[in-house]
Amino acid sequence: MKLICAPMATLSHEAFRISVEEFGGCDEYFTEMINASSLLNMGPFEKYYLMNGPCPEKIVWQLTGTSAESLAKAAEIVCEKGGIGIDLNMGCSAPQIYKTGAGIAWMLKPLKET
Repeated sequence: MKLICAPMATLSHEAFRISVEEFGGCDEYFTEMINASSLLNMGPFEKYYLMNGPCPEKIVWQLTGTSAESLAKAAEIVCEKGGIGIDLNMGCSAPQIYKTGAGIAWMLKPLKET
């Protein structure tokens, strides 16, 4: 059985992962939701979201965004940081995410728009 630290807004940062690791750790650590467009523009918080400690080999990068192109480019950036996978967030139903066309909104888009 695997122990997985799910993505949690404002909690899945490097300092939290270090604390969890000191108490025995887990097999996978999901990052906080990283907005693809903000990452590509290197917004003020993105450098913190790219911290992959303490176990880069256990990181799953969670990306969100409104365009497949920006998600693909953001995926290239996080792949350079290591990890074991990328989680494309298509399930977040928070209004501030959904209203932008990200998260669960992807599940409602016609296939030709994706």
